[in-house]
Amino acid sequence: MSAYIVDELTMNRVTSALAFREHTPSGNADAQAIGEELYAMNVCAVKARYPDDADDELPGPVGFVLGQWQYEDTLRNPRDVQALKSMHCLRYQCNEGDVPDSALYKWLTRQIGELADDLIMATPEYNAAEWG
Repeated sequence: MSAYIVDELTMNRVTSALAFREHTPSGNADAQAIGEELYAMNVCAVKARYPDDADDELPGPVGFVLGQWQYEDTLRNPRDVQALKSMHCLRYQCNEGDVPDSALYKWLTRQIGELADDLIMATPEYNAAEWG
């Protein structure tokens, strides 16, 4: 498996969806802080995958530096399929080393499940399905 640092658009989509939903395990509710926590988790996972690479050699977008990234709300609806797919991408890129054991990774996984449930339950097919 390979891993890379996600681009700013993906991070903004994920951050928009998660900031809309709730605080992170560390208590952050601010979108910028949530994004920075997630970005730091992504970097830890990529460093676990490529321990011999210097920071400037890690796979990922050029110029995406922690502390220099500014959150931009990029989703019209933070409960949409694009948000879910971006969250899946980030989680996949963070599946290295001890990162999957972290509270933040587990929280992200729970948020993915909750958003997936929300999306499915909003479909006409779900609403038309028999209850009992």
